[in-house]
Amino acid sequence: MKVVDQRIVEAEASLDSVMKDKSQLGFSEEDKLIEQRLDVQIQEYKDRLQHLRTKEQDLRTKEQDLRTEKQQLRTEKQQLRTEKQQLRTEEPSAHANALDAERQRDQQQGGSRDTVGLHVVRFT
Repeated sequence: MKVVDQRIVEAEASLDSVMKDKSQLGFSEEDKLIEQRLDVQIQEYKDRLQHLRTKEQDLRTKEQDLRTEKQQLRTEKQQLRTEKQQLRTEEPSAHANALDAERQRDQQQGGSRDTVGLHVVRFT
């Protein structure tokens, strides 16, 4: 960005210098030829300035887009950290709940087996 800004300043200074040279010309044939060359240089500097200003604007836009993307990534990262923390917090309780459910199931199945076993024992 600084390079482009520097080039713009240099091009503007060169353009001003060429335009000053042009304004000091007289009306002789030699001056008319010099004026034509200066007109060409002036147009080249104007074109260059336009190109540099466009490039500068494109860079500023790209820089802003990158800042926006960086902010979005930071937000996403924070959301992922929050989700990860929630999962870590929920995981032990979910694990404990699963163990409790398993114990209850085992107790119920164990009780059923005992009852079935008792019935079997009674019939035997």
